[in-house]
Amino acid sequence: MANKRRGGETVEIKVDLDKACSACGKHGTLPSGLCMECAAGRRVDRVDTIERELFVDLTSDEVKQRGESLAVLLQEIDGDKAEAKEAAKEAKTEIARKELHARELASTVRSRRELRMVPVDVINVGDGKVNEVRQDTGEVTTTRLMTERERQQMLPRIGEAATDAATT
Repeated sequence: MANKRRGGETVEIKVDLDKACSACGKHGTLPSGLCMECAAGRRVDRVDTIERELFVDLTSDEVKQRGESLAVLLQEIDGDKAEAKEAAKEAKTEIARKELHARELASTVRSRRELRMVPVDVINVGDGKVNEVRQDTGEVTTTRLMTERERQQMLPRIGEAATDAATT
């Protein structure tokens, strides 16, 4: 490997001392397969032009533009993360709601019963008590004291009491 200075910068030239030049046969070739003498004096006919992805130094304007693009992209990423977090939170809430419903269904299947609204008759059994009786099965579900409202319904209305007394 040889180092040369060119215009204040160092240029590195790789030479393989064991490999023979493809043009003259001398040992010591460049990566092109030619020795330094043949490479310096040989006219190279261009066969084709291709493109390769290689590193290129950016200009100051290009660095500034990439920095602005980076700032915008990072802001978008933060927004996307916040949206994803909110979506995950909503999904978690939905999953919890479904799990609760599944547990309720499992309990219903295990017990073979569930809570439903059922018509119930409230029957005065005397002594200020009432029975609550299911209409579908006739079963007494509750015996309790009458509420204030239920006791008021038991009192005769003043106008109705006078009319009832006159007709009887």
